[in-house]
Amino acid sequence: MEMQQALESGKFSITELTAAINNMDVPRLRLAELKLFEEKGIRTTTIDIEYKDGQIQLVEDVERGEDGKPLDDPNRKIVSFKAVHLPVPASVSADDVLNTRAFGTSDELEELQAVIDEKLDIARQSLDATIEYFRFGAIFGKVLSKNGTVIVDLFKAFEISEANGENTIDFNNPLATQLLQVKRDSEKQQKGIKDQKVPCFLSSGFLRPTAGKRNLYQSV
Repeated sequence: MEMQQALESGKFSITELTAAINNMDVPRLRLAELKLFEEKGIRTTTIDIEYKDGQIQLVEDVERGEDGKPLDDPNRKIVSFKAVHLPVPASVSADDVLNTRAFGTSDELEELQAVIDEKLDIARQSLDATIEYFRFGAIFGKVLSKNGTVIVDLFKAFEISEANGENTIDFNNPLATQLLQVKRDSEKQQKGIKDQKVPCFLSSGFLRPTAGKRNLYQSV
């Protein structure tokens, strides 16, 4: 389309604006809503996590009046992690505000602060989505970057076998027994920690084979 035709088409003229729709994706922050993670900021570039690999032990019986035998001391370990740096560069040029109609208005020019606020809002929501992506990675045991590089391997950091973090579901067999086994395997790795409930996140790939099968809904 020639420039003159574009101008005469009316697409760039000042008309009564009946609606303004900001077509921007809103990040889904389901894990943040559930508050499965206790989060707080740090002022350093690294963080150390100290924990005791304690175990519940059987106490040996002795004759009355004799000294009891001490329990084995738990092993103390420190795991170090490097803080992730997530810069979001942005810039505002003269063309962003020059002769540009403000969003949602019919005649006002774009204000500089409004442009800055919009760019900051996009950056904030992008960071929220990235952190939520990291939360899901932590649940699966590996926190990945945007390009798929492993940032943190929790299996290696805490010396847990990766095979213990996976359960294969066979949809041709009763699901209740298999889901119960998943819960038991999880409790085995948690040791003394007992969950009051077990949240489940089902992907479309998981739900597709269960279409029309009532046993899934009876099992979950």
